[in-house]
Amino acid sequence: MSTRLELRVIDGDGKAVETEPIMFSLVHPRGRIDVPRSGVWSIEAITAIPGIESDTCACAQPHVEVWLNAKILGRLAELSAQIVGEALEIVVGDETVAAPIVHAPLGATEIFDISTASFEEALALAYMMRNHWLRPRYEATH
Repeated sequence: MSTRLELRVIDGDGKAVETEPIMFSLVHPRGRIDVPRSGVWSIEAITAIPGIESDTCACAQPHVEVWLNAKILGRLAELSAQIVGEALEIVVGDETVAAPIVHAPLGATEIFDISTASFEEALALAYMMRNHWLRPRYEATH
């Protein structure tokens, strides 16, 4: 006779919570935002667009545009307002793939940019963020 274990994530009210893979995490000592697939609209590498300068857009240099849903943006706005001038790690899988400095609070629009040194670096970072996510991990306890 075999016993089948079933694992579920339970919220604070004792209700089962649906889990989904984490595409990437935004990590700082003051907070962590795990971004699931449903929280991302798009992740794209963008080449430099000469002549465009902005505090909220890295348009003048190659970058990765990350489009997030409103729930994730709200959490990002709250965290980034606390850490202006500090690095925010972008963790994919178990690896920190970038640690850009937050120059201004993020989350005012559905997009945030990650500056890169080259378009090739932007392509590689976008690929990592889209394709190397983690499935939720569970531990069985008796």
